[in-house]
Amino acid sequence: MITDRHLVVIAPTAPPNICGVSDYAYLTAQRLATHYQSTTIGVKDVPTVINGADSMPVRYWLDALTTPSPLPTDVLLHFTPTSYAWTGLPLNLVRALQRFRRQNSQNRVFVFFHELWSDSLKLRIHQIARNRLARWSAYQVGKLADGITTLTSGQQDGLHQLLGSQTDVRLGLVGANIEPIEREIGFQSDRQSGVWALFGLSHTRLWAMQAHQPLLQSLFAQGKLKQITAIGPIDTAFAAEEAAFAASTFGPGKLIQLGTLEPAEVSQQLLTVEAAIIKQDADSLRKSGSFAALAAHAVPVICDVTEKLDSPPGQAIFRPHEVTANPGLLINDEGLHRRRQLHDWFWSTRSWSMIGNDMQRWMA
Repeated sequence: MITDRHLVVIAPTAPPNICGVSDYAYLTAQRLATHYQSTTIGVKDVPTVINGADSMPVRYWLDALTTPSPLPTDVLLHFTPTSYAWTGLPLNLVRALQRFRRQNSQNRVFVFFHELWSDSLKLRIHQIARNRLARWSAYQVGKLADGITTLTSGQQDGLHQLLGSQTDVRLGLVGANIEPIEREIGFQSDRQSGVWALFGLSHTRLWAMQAHQPLLQSLFAQGKLKQITAIGPIDTAFAAEEAAFAASTFGPGKLIQLGTLEPAEVSQQLLTVEAAIIKQDADSLRKSGSFAALAAHAVPVICDVTEKLDSPPGQAIFRPHEVTANPGLLINDEGLHRRRQLHDWFWSTRSWSMIGNDMQRWMA
């Protein structure tokens, strides 16, 4: 059903510019657009080229937010502490949202907090200052909101402490930044025995390899593991450390760093690897797009989380000690059953269609 309302989705940028938060905003906006008279993407950094002739309008956020409309408008703000001001204090945005609320009593603001301020005790002086500004900004936009969503229970607790325990803060869903061209292809593709993947940012890849060092060393020694393929940025200090760690721990040539690939190329890699290793806890799995991509491609995921986890289903994940004891678990009937569980969990809850439906119910 199409409502008599307009929608403005505010994000850091839009495709083809690369940004995880912005990709999320754009992909979900495509689903939400079917329920509105019009949908506009308002961004801080406007791409020089807009994808496709049928793309939604993309404008500078202030222009999108202040264009007069005879109909009431919903604003969906995708917020991270420094998305709209490097200081963490986007005063122009806060003031524009305040004016937007005053323009029409039926205008609404929904805020999706993708990241919050840091509570680390190891911050430098300038980081502490920016942290305080980011927290103040989050408070201001949170108080303006008709609805608030975040991604983890830790973030949910932080917002309750900031805005009050009575504030309704819901948990949103994270989809896959890479999806296969066909839903079932992950069970039909030829997978290379002994080739595993590390997929994501360089620091997370390094930490995963370090965390699973005993497992990897054991399987390399047995000949069950032949190569680790790293997919993601390699122009960082962490990537150099990753390469050095692998060479000294497992031997030369055991780690292949492919760098940042196009989505179709990443998908092809995920359809050919035997398994993938990640280092996440139960909370961070909720917001991991790379983990969701592995599930979408039916890749066996090795991660040290409890099997009692509900979402994603912990019983569908392979724990390191299980694979150490029985490497064949990855490919036997039990392994196939786990892959199917994780795959079905993704497509029934985390596809972009499902996420779009979830957001539409939130904003209805």
